[in-house]
Parts: sequence; C-alpha cells; structure tokens
Amino acid sequence: MPKPSQRKTEWKDQYTLLCESCGYILEDLDKTLPCPECGKPITESLPGSHQGTPFQQHPSSKSAIKTAWMTIHNPKLIIEQMTYDQKPHVTPISRYLTYTFAICSILLIAPGLMHSLFNPTTPPTNQAGFHWILGAIFGFGVLVIIGLMIWTCFFILTSIFSVAITITMRLLRTRGDINVAWVIAGHASLGWAFTGFIWLCGLQIDSLIGYLVPTNSDWEKRIQMGIMINSVLEPTFLLGLLIGSLVFMYISALGIKQSRYLNLPQREDSTDG
Repeated sequence: MPKPSQRKTEWKDQYTLLCESCGYILEDLDKTLPCPECGKPITESLPGSHQGTPFQQHPSSKSAIKTAWMTIHNPKLIIEQMTYDQKPHVTPISRYLTYTFAICSILLIAPGLMHSLFNPTTPPTNQAGFHWILGAIFGFGVLVIIGLMIWTCFFILTSIFSVAITITMRLLRTRGDINVAWVIAGHASLGWAFTGFIWLCGLQIDSLIGYLVPTNSDWEKRIQMGIMINSVLEPTFLLGLLIGSLVFMYISALGIKQSRYLNLPQREDSTDG
C-alpha cells in the first residue's frame, strides 16, 4: 500500500476521490471504512454527500430566514452543508440572492419608504388631497427604482467577489471552480445585510441627535463640527459597507478553505462521448 504521505499528495485529476478533511487519497478503498489518515467516514467525502443548506433543500421564505440565521450563528456548519451542482446560476442560489439583496435594499430605503407610505401629515380634502396621493405614489415609485438600483449594485458586487474567490482558489490550488465560488458568494452575500442594518441605525442616531439638540444652538454647532449631525450618514454607510465586506470575506474564506479537497460530481462534458 502506498505511504500515507504519497496518497495525500499524488492525485491524477480533480475527480480523484480525496478525504475532504485531510486530503488523503481514498481511491480503491472500501467506502464503508473511515479515512486511514484522520478517521473521517469515507461516505461523508463522496461526491453529492453534502445535504445542502436549508434553502438549497427547500427554497422558501422560511428556509431563507433559517439559512440566514444559521449563516450568522454557525457559518462553518453552513459551509459544510453546501452542495454544488453543475449549473448553480439556475439553482436556489440565485433565488437566495434575490432574498438577501431585497433585504439589503429594503433596509437602505426603509426610512423613505415609511415616510412615503405613512406620512404623518393629514392631507386636506378634495384637490389638495389628490395631489398628496399623487406625491405619495410618485415618492413610492422613486424609492422602488432606487431599491432596484441598489439590488443591481449588490449583484454586481457579489459577482465581482465570486470572480475574486475563483482566482483565490486557483492560486491556492484548491479543487473549487467558478460554480463553487458562486455558491459560496451566494451564501456570503448575507454580509450585505449588515450594510443596510448599520445604515438604518445611523439614520436613527442622526434623527435622535436632531430631535434632542435644539436647532441653531451652540450644541448643534459643536456636534456639527464633530461630524455627528448632517454628516453622520455618509460615514455610517461606508462603515456598513466595510463591515458587510468583512463578513462576506470571512464566510468566503471558510468556503475557500473547505474547497481545498472538495469532491465534485464528474460533469457530463468531462466524460468520454
């Protein structure tokens, strides 16, 4: 039998069966046995052995919330559960991206949306009331367009990150590819929700400062000079974007580490005929 060190390093192609924990070559071994190197059951390293995240198993709003919570609570478990098929762009990952980007967009436009739908001022009757309704509808439409633009920006940003994940996996000589990178990036996109949440908190802080500090007072001038009021929103958005990117990169790093000995199903275009 080849030495363990040889079996760990010498594999002929990306479809050679490896232990996904330590990289030990499992070809020609009894699949009911554990890995001779680390003891991980061989059945857990077989292609298609991953059960998939809750959303990958049963795409729905409920499973999206469960997947998001698991991603925050135990990202390593989510990475271990991820499953990869041949065309992830048409799998539940794209739908999961829709959910996460929608959450980000709603969080970012929430204050304006609430103001448009629930304007505290009571409109007068007749013509003025009609104009008020038209203004509310127009404001709501503008916010929806802005939300779609934000959704598009996050999608482009996630696509760029997926390419960066692919390049990183190739540089580190892992067994992941662009499809694996897309699945990882899709789940890591939850990080952008932190951008919207922190932005929303910044808006509330700004409103609270404006409510507590009298207008044109010495305190307002001091706070303005301290970049806390009227200038708090831009730094808050940038801080949220930074934290969201860090969360995204942390989950992506876990995925890249998991992909180093990943056993992918052999694709149709890689077989004879």
